[in-house]
Amino acid sequence: MLVKKMLNGIMMKEITIKELADQYDVSTRTIQLKIKKLGYEWDSKESIYRYVGEESEPLDVDFSTLISKNSKMPA
Repeated sequence: MLVKKMLNGIMMKEITIKELADQYDVSTRTIQLKIKKLGYEWDSKESIYRYVGEESEPLDVDFSTLISKNSKMPA
């Protein structure tokens, strides 16, 4: 799923962080950290992710490539 589609889904309340975490088999914290590493900050007043990064916005990055299977949380 592209970052653009994922963030849009979260903002439109079509998908939750929890659903993404289940889909990629990681914790919700991992999903939030990956989004933050991309340069986004959560704006709780408006319930949207705001881009605050230095470079151009990574909208066309496939989010699944950022989740590596060997970085799972220990059970």
